[in-house]
Parts: sequence; structure tokens; C-alpha cells
Amino acid sequence: IYDADQGKTVNIKWLQSLEEPGFALPVMDPDIVVEGYAPEFDKDYLSPLGGNLEPDNILMFVTVTVPKDDATKATANLKAPIILSLENNKAIQLICDNEQYSIKYGIYDALKSRKNA
Repeated sequence: IYDADQGKTVNIKWLQSLEEPGFALPVMDPDIVVEGYAPEFDKDYLSPLGGNLEPDNILMFVTVTVPKDDATKATANLKAPIILSLENNKAIQLICDNEQYSIKYGIYDALKSRKNA
């Protein structure tokens, strides 16, 4: 997603519900904060997305939480990514089998270092 006002791509985006206009989730590409992010799932759980699950046919996002009182405590849920099929625009959120991914992974330092790079 491109931020026309700032003239750049933004790290945190909004996943907006089409059925409930008042509902949106802040999300981001997990590779921004964890290089090589590779969640593992039982393939049967991915079936609602269709058959073409090649990397160039899907987008993966993780939800972001930013506390009102301290943005430095922002976290991403790496344990349960949202996977979106570009072929049929269906999405699913799944809990991955990887033990190393947490529900509240601190992202502030990674985002700050990307901004300064």
C-alpha cells in the first residue's frame, strides 16, 4: 500500500472489512520485522483458500497492536497470520505450528531501524 500523502510505502496497513465498514485491523507484512518468517500449518486448514498457494499468489499479514499510552510497546501476532489468496480474494487466519513465533512480538525497534536505514 502506498501512502500518497507521504510519497512512500507504509509499514502498517489497514485490513478493512467490506461487510462491516466500522471494522478494520492494523496489519503488516511479517517479513518487515522477522526476516525469513515461515509459519507452518496443516495443509488441510489452507483448503478454503483454493489450490494455488504458491508464494506469488498469496499475501501474508500479521495483526498489530499499538497501546495508546506507549507506541514503543507495539506488538505483532506472529503466531496467527492472516493469509490472503490473490486468486480468489479469500483470506483465513490460522494459528501456526511453529513454537518460536509469539502472539506479542515487539516490533518497535525493527520498524525504527528500517526507518533509519
